[in-house]
Amino acid sequence: MWSTGETTNCITVSAAGAYSVTVTYANGCFNTCSTEVTVDITPPEITCPADVTIDCEESTLPLDTGTATATDNCTLSPVIDFNDIITEGTCPQEYTIMRTWTATDGDGNSSTCIQTLLIEDNTTPSITCPAVSGPVECVGQIPAADITLVVASDNCGPTTVTHVGDGITGEPCEDLTLTRTYQATDLCGNVATCTQVITVFDDTPPEITFTNPLLGQNGDTIYVQCYGQDPDWDLPSFDEGSVNATDNCAGDVVVTYGQVLEAEGNCREDGYINLVRLSWTATDVCGNSSNAFLFLVMIDTIPPVIHGVPNDTIVNCDEIPELPILIYATDECLCACVVLLEETYSDMGCQDGQVLVRTWIAKDDCGNETIETQNITLIDSEAPVLIGVPDVICIGDPALSAVSATDNCGQPSLQFVDVNIPNPCGSGMVVQRVYEAYDNCGNMSRDTAILLPNNQNEPRIEFVNPVLAALEPGEVPVMDCAAQNGQYTSFGIDDVRVEDACMTGGAVFFTERIIETRDCSNGEIVAVLELKWTVLDACGNLGERTLIVHLTDESSPAFVNFAPEVSIGCNDELPVLSATDDCGEVYITTQDSIIPGDCVFRYDIQRLATATDQCGNTTTRLQTIHVGDESGPIIAGVQAEVCDDLSLPVVTAYDPCAAEFVPVTMQEDTLDMPCPDGMVIERLWTAVSICGDVTEIRQTIILNDSTPPAFSIPLHSIIHSFVGIGNNQILLSQTTHLFRRLDALDEHSVVVLDDCDAEIIPVFTLEITYADDCERDGYSERRTYTWTATDVCGNSSVLTFTVEIIDDVPPTFGGAPGDITGGVPSDTTIICEPLPLAPVVRAIDPAQPAVIVYSESVTPGDGPGVYIVTRTWTATDACGNTSTAVQHITWIPDTFLECEIILPQVVDCNAHGVVISSGVTGGIGPITYDWEIEGDECFIQGGQGTPGIIIYVGWSDVKIILTVTDEFGCVSTCTATLHCLFSPDDGSLSRPPDANPETGAPTLPDVARNTSKDDLHQLNVWPNPATGSVNLSFESAVENEIEFSFINLLGQAVLSDKISAHKGFNTREIDISQIHKGSYLIQVKTEKEIHTKVIVIMRID
Repeated sequence: MWSTGETTNCITVSAAGAYSVTVTYANGCFNTCSTEVTVDITPPEITCPADVTIDCEESTLPLDTGTATATDNCTLSPVIDFNDIITEGTCPQEYTIMRTWTATDGDGNSSTCIQTLLIEDNTTPSITCPAVSGPVECVGQIPAADITLVVASDNCGPTTVTHVGDGITGEPCEDLTLTRTYQATDLCGNVATCTQVITVFDDTPPEITFTNPLLGQNGDTIYVQCYGQDPDWDLPSFDEGSVNATDNCAGDVVVTYGQVLEAEGNCREDGYINLVRLSWTATDVCGNSSNAFLFLVMIDTIPPVIHGVPNDTIVNCDEIPELPILIYATDECLCACVVLLEETYSDMGCQDGQVLVRTWIAKDDCGNETIETQNITLIDSEAPVLIGVPDVICIGDPALSAVSATDNCGQPSLQFVDVNIPNPCGSGMVVQRVYEAYDNCGNMSRDTAILLPNNQNEPRIEFVNPVLAALEPGEVPVMDCAAQNGQYTSFGIDDVRVEDACMTGGAVFFTERIIETRDCSNGEIVAVLELKWTVLDACGNLGERTLIVHLTDESSPAFVNFAPEVSIGCNDELPVLSATDDCGEVYITTQDSIIPGDCVFRYDIQRLATATDQCGNTTTRLQTIHVGDESGPIIAGVQAEVCDDLSLPVVTAYDPCAAEFVPVTMQEDTLDMPCPDGMVIERLWTAVSICGDVTEIRQTIILNDSTPPAFSIPLHSIIHSFVGIGNNQILLSQTTHLFRRLDALDEHSVVVLDDCDAEIIPVFTLEITYADDCERDGYSERRTYTWTATDVCGNSSVLTFTVEIIDDVPPTFGGAPGDITGGVPSDTTIICEPLPLAPVVRAIDPAQPAVIVYSESVTPGDGPGVYIVTRTWTATDACGNTSTAVQHITWIPDTFLECEIILPQVVDCNAHGVVISSGVTGGIGPITYDWEIEGDECFIQGGQGTPGIIIYVGWSDVKIILTVTDEFGCVSTCTATLHCLFSPDDGSLSRPPDANPETGAPTLPDVARNTSKDDLHQLNVWPNPATGSVNLSFESAVENEIEFSFINLLGQAVLSDKISAHKGFNTREIDISQIHKGSYLIQVKTEKEIHTKVIVIMRID
């Protein structure tokens, strides 16, 4: 071990000299030794490379900058190494390296030297600007300076790129050039620059897009449905704001808008009303521009609506309803639609089952059409009605010429036949006349009159009542009331006798008249009466007799049909008591008490009744009412008479008092009757009620009856005159009595006899036919009378005869002039009217056809302009009989009435409230005005029947027609055409001479509406249809006085009133209960606007 401790290392000394080394072994023993050591302390000699200056990008390694060299006295090749100390310079790429070189010999001696390395950066960076692909269109498209697009590099490190600035030459929208400079700087401040040149040139126009939802694509056609009848509607409004114009460059884009009315179409032929070209132009700041356009076509594809057409109906032929006056049509665009009526008429002859068809057709100006129909089915089951046939009348009485016949379905034929009969008023003969009328459907009626000679004597009235006959002249009798049948006395027509008069067909009348009434409660008389007897004999001679009577009331009331004892059924109501009084009303009071009987359904009621009259006279009676009338049960199921049927029917019996069924018993017997080859059996059914009341019903059964009944004709019967006679012909003019007796024939005119059947009523039929050719067939009418008798077993017999009637009576013309019977018109005067056509005159005659020949002549009358027209009708029936009738007409054609229509100077299309006035010259008396519109584009809103009207004007010219009529019916008609100016609110429409639409005709419509700028908005009417009242509401922009009117289809205001409207929402309930049902316009007016709505008023029956 070394003294320095255990080691395996060498011992190093620092200086030359003698050193001793002590070694200690491990066992602790010491040993010392010594040696002579020579130590080298001389360092090597070192030489540094020269100092150098290099660029920052060059290597600093010794191989490039030099290596130090060294020599040593002991060591052949000392070890050389170096250590660098870096000193920063003024920039990161510039610095100084102090490199210390050290040479060390083998003994550890070393020496150093220093080499200085100076690193510098003097090289500028490289830089490249962004490339430019070409010129840009607008300044806004010049890219912003972007250093990230610049490419820069440096040999020594990173660089910093900056935008130095832009240089601009030229002006926008011309040749504008921008020169942009970038620079790159390295860390040591070395700088490099580059430039970028950008050229600006804008030649792109703005782009136009439609923003209004009604518009489509550029060049499209939009279709707008016309709603001209809505005052709040107008064509859709467009302007510069209807499009959006964008430009690729910044700056304002100016948009201009224009409208041009290209064409006014004939809607029915062209399919449109107006064609408008809408155009927009957008221009940017550089003057680049673009255009867009559309065509607006106003159309009407909605058909009119017809109002008021009645439902189909079935009526009698004389009850054909009149043409309804409230049939009209409305159109949403051009409301004055033409309503045409086509009506089929009934054919001549029988009208039963015929159908009349009424058709209404409405067309608007664009050809849209609506058709409505009504079917009217006719029936004819009524016989003609004879008018004015008297029972008895004097010969020559003018009333005979007034006898006529009417029929509900046409012109009936009228004929009469006269026969002589004994005079009912004395000796000699009178005429019995039978009238007969029939219609085209075979319905017939008859009536009879007796014609008497007139002796011109006034009837004389004599009293036959002893009380009246005993009165002295001028005596006023006092009589007690004897009121009955509406009279105060008991007198009547039986109290007098008529002398010196034929009363067959005459009449006697009796009347009572109260002259004075008094109070009977204080003993006064009741009243003073005038009694009058009036006699009118058959020839119209009149006689009268009067009597004044003082009337008293001392009689008590009397019960009417009072029974002291009455029996009623268990379920019957108690009898109602009544009483009368000679002089007035009676009041009855009763008191009832019940007395039980021997059965629960039988008992008695005792009733005390008191009757009191107005003078205090009373009558009291006691009545016993037996309840339970001993009526038996009700038997059902029994047929009174049967033939060859012995089967037992199902028979029941019901007791209505007990409300239950009771047993039924039956007993059968054979009757002793002279029934050849047969027999008659009788069955008796019996039922007993709970109270013991019995009901019996008999049934007769006839067996083996094969013998038909026999007829027995009474000796006085007219049938004997015709049965079994070969030629039964009678003259129409001579056989009135025969017609009366023939008309009286019925099922009771004969007696039917049968051995087995006790009672048989025959079936009576009358068949009437008319000759096709009176002269050829030898008769005008043939009647066949038939009786058929059938017994219960079906055996039957027939009795019949035929009568032929020969027509020798000339035709008679129809009834009242001008009515449906076709009578000859009366003489008349016609002023200011065309001469009417001759009416249809019909001849009444059973021998049809009756041919009528008509002739007319015109001759000058008294005074200028007066003419006399004579019309003559001659009727000839099929049997050659003729009649003639004449009418005279005084005719004054004219009173020189003229009119003029005064139009406003300027009227806009689609205008409401346009005033039209008139002027009239000539004529006599009050003038009536009737206005009419043609053109299908207007509507009378008020003033019909007055000298001026208010109308709506649509989109085209309007023809106005005025008809004026004076007091005598003279008529003048004048016309005028009103032109409208197509000029919407914005005033941008024009009508260029070279307008040429760039699109085809319209196809499918799109409806568009705009918003009104009026003071009134949201005008509503509800309910619609309405009955008793209607509500009117609207939004008002200002406080205003509002006037509303209900206007009928003639333009007449039927209801008007005013409303003080406040700003905001207003509502008003209007009473319409007094307005007739139908359709009306509600017109709402302010000082500057008019609004209209259509309302339907209904009535619930």
